Amino acid sequence: MPPRSHDVADKAGDLKRASVTASAIAEALCKSMEVRKDTRLNEWNLGSIEGMRKDDAAAQHADDWAVFSQWCSTNVAEEVTRHTISGGGESMEQVRQRAALCIEEACCETTAGLVIAVTHGGVLGQLLRHAEPNSVEPRPTPTNACISRFRVQPGGQWEVLSWATSDHLSGDASPVAATQMNHKLAGYCDLVRIKEPPPRLGLTFVFGPEKSFSEYLTTRYRGSSTILCGGRFALGQLWPNSVSTFALTFLPGYWYLRDQLPLVIDGPIWLDPLGLVQLVLGITILVCFLLASTINPGIIPRNESMPQELEQHLDLRGVPCHRFLKISNITLKQKYCTTCNIFRPPRSKHCSFCDNCVLRFDHHCTWLGNCVALYNYRYFVVLIYSSTIFLMLCIYVNSVVYGMQAHQEFGPDYGVLDVLYVLTEDAWLLLFFVYCLFLMLAVLLLSVYHTVISIQNLTTNEHVKNYYRDGHNPFDYGPYKNCRQIYCYPELVLPEGEDKIEADYVPFGSYSDGQSFDEL
Repeated sequence: MPPRSHDVADKAGDLKRASVTASAIAEALCKSMEVRKDTRLNEWNLGSIEGMRKDDAAAQHADDWAVFSQWCSTNVAEEVTRHTISGGGESMEQVRQRAALCIEEACCETTAGLVIAVTHGGVLGQLLRHAEPNSVEPRPTPTNACISRFRVQPGGQWEVLSWATSDHLSGDASPVAATQMNHKLAGYCDLVRIKEPPPRLGLTFVFGPEKSFSEYLTTRYRGSSTILCGGRFALGQLWPNSVSTFALTFLPGYWYLRDQLPLVIDGPIWLDPLGLVQLVLGITILVCFLLASTINPGIIPRNESMPQELEQHLDLRGVPCHRFLKISNITLKQKYCTTCNIFRPPRSKHCSFCDNCVLRFDHHCTWLGNCVALYNYRYFVVLIYSSTIFLMLCIYVNSVVYGMQAHQEFGPDYGVLDVLYVLTEDAWLLLFFVYCLFLMLAVLLLSVYHTVISIQNLTTNEHVKNYYRDGHNPFDYGPYKNCRQIYCYPELVLPEGEDKIEADYVPFGSYSDGQSFDEL
C-alpha cells in the first residue's frame, strides 16, 4: 500500500486489506502456506493527530504536526526519528524497530528461506531506513501492489535487493518502463550462436573440457559426483550400482565365452565367424559400459549465488521469473534452477541423485550409477544395441547346446519333451538360459524405444513427460539429421543451420504451457 500523504493524517490501518492480499498470495503460491496477522506491521499510531486533516492538526497540535511533517520529508534527522506523538502515538524509531523485529523473527522461524510480508507503504519505508540507515539517496515512492525485496542475514544484517518494483503487474507497467527493461535484458538475451559444427565428434573424454571448465570441476565443484581426470570422467553418487551391474553381467558373459561357446565351434573362438562376432560384441559392450558409466555426462557449472542482473526480475517467492526461449520459431519456457543458480540450458535438467544440472538430460540410469545425457548417450545406445545382439546369439548357442545334449542321450529322433528333460539336468545352464532370455527382452525393448525417440530427436525425459503435446518439437529435423546430431555432433542445439536462441521474459507470440522446460 502507498504511504499516507503528508496533507492528510489518515486513520491507521488495521491490516484488514493486507490480510486479504496475503491470503490471495498464499492461495496462488501454495495452499498450505501459513498466513499470520502481526500487529507489528500495522501503520503508524499517530496519537493525538490520528484521523485529523492537515489544517486541523496544524492548528490544534502544532508540535505533533511539525514532527509528522518532518517524518514525511526525504531526509530526516536522527533525533527527529525518536520524537513521539502525544496522545499515545509512536515515534519513527519505534515503528522501525517493531516492523524490523517482526520480519527478523519470521525469518528465523521459517524453514523455507522466504517470508512474504504485506504491509503499508509507511512501514515499508521504515524497513528501508532500517536496511540503509546511512543512505541519503532518494528512493521512488511505493505504489499500490509494488514489491520490495530484502535479504536478512543471520545477526540482523539487512540488504535491499529491489525497491518498489511493479514489473509483475502485467499491463500496468508503462511503455517507457517496459522499454527500459528490455534494454537491460538485451545484454544476455541471445544465449548462444554456433555457426559451424564442432570439428571433433564430441570425444570430450579424449580431448578434455575447456581449461576454465576443467578448473571449475577440479576446484570449485559442489555436486555429488566424483570428478576424475580434469573433468573428463564423473562417477555418480550411485557408482556402487555400476560395480554390481558389471559383476552381474560380465561374470556370466565370461563363463559363457569360456565354457559354453566352445561347445558349438571348432578351435579358438576368434577363428570362428560366430565366435569372432560375439567376441567383438563382448569387447564393444565392455568399452561402452565403462564409457557410459564414467564419462562426464554434461555437468553444467553452477553459480555460488544468484547473478546480480536477475535480482530485478524475481517473483513473489524470490526466484527469478521464467524466461521464454525462441527456438526454430517455437516458444518454450525456461526455468531457473535455485540449486545451481542458473537458467537451465535447453533440454537440461537437475538430477537429484547427482545434484547436477546436466546438458540434454535423458535419464538417470540406476544400473550405470550415472546420468545418461549429452556426452554419454551414444555409448549407452550402442551398449543396449550390442547387448541385444549378443544375448540373442547366446540364446541361439544355448539352444544348440541343448539340442546336442538331447541328441547324445536320446539319439537323432529326440523330441521337445527330450529337450525339456535335458533342461532339468543342468540347473546352471537352465538358469543362464532364463537369465539371457529376460535380459534380452529388456534390452530389446530399450533398443526399440531409444530408436524411436532418436528418430524424433526426443529425450526420455521429454517423451515421458510429454513436453511437446501439440507435436511441435523445435529440435526435430527428420530422422537422418536428428540421428546425425545425436550420435555425431551432440554439442549442437539444432540438427541443422545456425544455433540461434533468443530469450526474453515475455513470450514470443503465442505460447503453450505444454511446451515447457519447467521440470527439465
